[in-house]
Amino acid sequence: TLVPKAAYPQQVQELNLAVRYVLQNAARWPIDTGRVFLSGDSAGANIVSSYAAAVNSPEMAAQLQLAAALAPPQLKGLVLHSGVYDIKALYHGADKAGAIMSWGAHSMLAQYSGTPQPSDATLDLMSAYPWLNARFPPVYISATEVDDMTATQTLPLIARLKALKVPVTAQVYPLSYREAINHDFNFNMRFDASREVFEQSMKFLVQHA
Repeated sequence: TLVPKAAYPQQVQELNLAVRYVLQNAARWPIDTGRVFLSGDSAGANIVSSYAAAVNSPEMAAQLQLAAALAPPQLKGLVLHSGVYDIKALYHGADKAGAIMSWGAHSMLAQYSGTPQPSDATLDLMSAYPWLNARFPPVYISATEVDDMTATQTLPLIARLKALKVPVTAQVYPLSYREAINHDFNFNMRFDASREVFEQSMKFLVQHA
């Protein structure tokens, strides 16, 4: 359900319902419920990574009132693209981007949170980063430095996961990269970068399945 019709954590709850439906109907499809991978792009990466954090953090799950359909051993990995992983950093960092950008970001995140002025505790609950631990599943992650959020979202997530010894395969294209890619570039398969990210994602799935 999209904002503003429903605020967080409705989106994570709905992902959990979708996962539960697939698991309960597994006999209808050729799937292995013991080897589940989740993938998301941009806001979808936020939802998927937050869900994975809750699966592996009982404290976060309790605060979200989430009865996770997946047990931690079932979730074998995440494939994430150009995502938001620390909404608190995004919310407070918007103040440095000028009045218009600050107003836009604060308004959007207020609607997402369901409160006009979300507290830091609320913002933390909307993100994976504050809840990361060594049990977090392996991650494939891609982004480009052209995307302003890469420096405040993707790179800190990579660093934190590596510090926790969580397996990470990362593809972050530098500003000097020859193709004109930006946020969500991975959807446009005319780019060499998009095809490279797709191939790396497939290798990641095979490696961790």
